[in-house]
Amino acid sequence: MSEKILSIAICSFNRASFIKKYLPVLLTQVSEHPACNKIEILIINNNSTDDTSKLADYFSNYKLDISVIDEKKNGLCHARNCALSKSKGIFIVYLDDDACVHEKWLETVLIIINKKLDIYTFGGPIYPNFENDVIPWWIDSRDFIRFRNCKTGPLSNQKAKYGFNGGNMGFDKQKLIDIGGFSPEYNFTNTSKKITLGEENDVALKLFKRYGNNTFFHNGMGVSHFESKYKTTLSGYLNRYLSSGSSIFNLHEDENKKILFNIAFGLSLFIVGTVKLIVGLASAVKAKPSSGIIRLAQSSTYIKCTFKKIFSL
Repeated sequence: MSEKILSIAICSFNRASFIKKYLPVLLTQVSEHPACNKIEILIINNNSTDDTSKLADYFSNYKLDISVIDEKKNGLCHARNCALSKSKGIFIVYLDDDACVHEKWLETVLIIINKKLDIYTFGGPIYPNFENDVIPWWIDSRDFIRFRNCKTGPLSNQKAKYGFNGGNMGFDKQKLIDIGGFSPEYNFTNTSKKITLGEENDVALKLFKRYGNNTFFHNGMGVSHFESKYKTTLSGYLNRYLSSGSSIFNLHEDENKKILFNIAFGLSLFIVGTVKLIVGLASAVKAKPSSGIIRLAQSSTYIKCTFKKIFSL
């Protein structure tokens, strides 16, 4: 068996239909690449009740190294850690089960890992693939583009600490193992309706503290990500960005920010959010209220975390 240089892991719960729809794009890229025998695809079946377990047979005509692995512990972090322990590649990339890779995705990933740089994590942009034909008037579709306006190259220190989005991120596998993989503290379970952010941030911060800023972003490593109708509702926005406020606070806590900084930052988020919301409501053509909603949701959780910190002293 030839040595694997790349493992591509897709963690899934009851989304075989998405994988059947989007994975063929990636499999075609792999099958047409000269290094196809050095690449494996792992589908981590996290207690699915659909036909996820049969996907290796479903894609058998591609003649590639495709495996379906069962992970009985419920939750995304357990599924990701399962992929980490079972993978044979030197590098591992995680893709969401509802993500479709762009034309140059695999070529770009191999360019990155063949640069012989001491890179511990890498990723690319994520673009929205909306379930709605028309999204609500108050939403700026650019809110859903991860790493918008980011240039190819190393991330800034601040972005490196925050990390790449989990739907399109890669790692030097051994370095990810060395920091303990993904923490169950931030586990997002299949049965929970609440979005829990922070898992990727936690990993990024641990890697940054141990290895410094050895990150790499490449615009050619793009994917399109399915965005459900729920995510374009007010409830969906609040659910997501209330959680991201706590992620920002945790990052500042690790940087040993003082109480006065936390108060000032939380208030600045609130003020900026209020202004953006008013401007968006007043002129929905040039600006959208959604950017204000994001900042207000983040400020709400950030300020709540700050008060908890104050009363714990």
